[in-house]
Amino acid sequence: MLKELTFVVSAENHPDLLARTVLLFHRLAIPIQGLTMRRPQDSPKMRMTIEILADPEQSDRIVANLAKIVHVLSINLREQDAGTVHSLASSGDS
Repeated sequence: MLKELTFVVSAENHPDLLARTVLLFHRLAIPIQGLTMRRPQDSPKMRMTIEILADPEQSDRIVANLAKIVHVLSINLREQDAGTVHSLASSGDS
């Protein structure tokens, strides 16, 4: 069953971050429903929110692939139904 999944990604601000992220979802054949990126003023970090429609069983695979992107610091998953937030991956470099 498909559900709306929202990934909140914290990452270092690098020019290739957006391209790598979009390419990842393209390779996994998962269409992106919504994507926002924000950089707090005077911060070297970006906050990216990615909304997709996918089977929740795919979330572990998606998180594992997002975590492989060099500049990603942490990933949180928000499931639309319950409104719960799960911290899924974190780099020790933060």
